[in-house]
Amino acid sequence: MTHTQEKNHPFSIEDAARLMLEKYVELSALRRHARDGTLPEPRPRMRALAARFPGALRELDAMTDDELAARVQALRAADVTLCPPPWLEPVARYHAALSRVLSRGGRGGRPSARALREVAGELGVDDATARELVHGACARPRPSHR
Repeated sequence: MTHTQEKNHPFSIEDAARLMLEKYVELSALRRHARDGTLPEPRPRMRALAARFPGALRELDAMTDDELAARVQALRAADVTLCPPPWLEPVARYHAALSRVLSRGGRGGRPSARALREVAGELGVDDATARELVHGACARPRPSHR
């Protein structure tokens, strides 16, 4: 493990910054295409983004254009690895935890109670919040026109 990795944190800050930059650039592009009408069918791109970053579509619904642009700018900063934005690691851990639990599946495609408890422990949230996060990540994508 490098100095930028911790237990339950299977990637470096460098990896997290690169991945989150890719995600926020794609979220911004989806938002722009939805607003401009330049992407006739956004659902395939939205599904791909949700598969890669479970829960990302909730961010698309919740964040303004300015907030998305600020995240992109922060991640393109000169040396984000020396001074990462405070939200970088928690957001990266969130996507990683959801990816792991969703990849395991479970009864009816939903994660087991044990898997939900693992997410809760890893993210430092209660079981109900973990269940809401995971089940929200499983929701069908819908175009956002914010």
